[in-house]
Amino acid sequence: MTDSMKDQLATDLEKAKTESGMRANRLRAIAKAAAVEAIAEVKAGSKELGSIAKNSFSTVAANSNTPAENPAAHPETDSTAQQIIRFKTLILSLIKGLRERLDTLDTQLDERYGDRYQAAKRQLEQSAVWYSTTLEKAKASPAEPALLEQKQSELTARAEAAGVVVAQKEQQIKQQIKTILKTINSTR
Repeated sequence: MTDSMKDQLATDLEKAKTESGMRANRLRAIAKAAAVEAIAEVKAGSKELGSIAKNSFSTVAANSNTPAENPAAHPETDSTAQQIIRFKTLILSLIKGLRERLDTLDTQLDERYGDRYQAAKRQLEQSAVWYSTTLEKAKASPAEPALLEQKQSELTARAEAAGVVVAQKEQQIKQQIKTILKTINSTR
């Protein structure tokens, strides 16, 4: 084979590595941005919720220490009801905002990665269901507290094994590429 074919193969290999690295970086950046936005939204909501909850609890505590009388005689009761309504509205709007952001992220990832993203998403959902089921079983049987620890260590072992398999496959592919390049060089 000629040097141009060898150069083309090496160029294509480098291009593939670069593109996959760039995709991984874009995916990482999208996930990081979504997480940062979600955390910022939760922090902002927590501050508002904290002040409203503090006022509500102090008002309820003050009202519970006084004898029951005509509700019209306590204007703070209306204030408490209004605060509870505002609190509930705020929580619902925060949840709606987070769902919208997650939907947007989901759409972006689906557009960029298509079937690969859908497969990864299904696998993650199956893992979450499995973990929830295992956690519920562990909580349901208090006589076996080691069950949860055992399942967590099994999960860790599975993840480690998967990582080893991926690393081995990567080494095999690299070795195959080296062999192909040596073959190309020796036939020149």
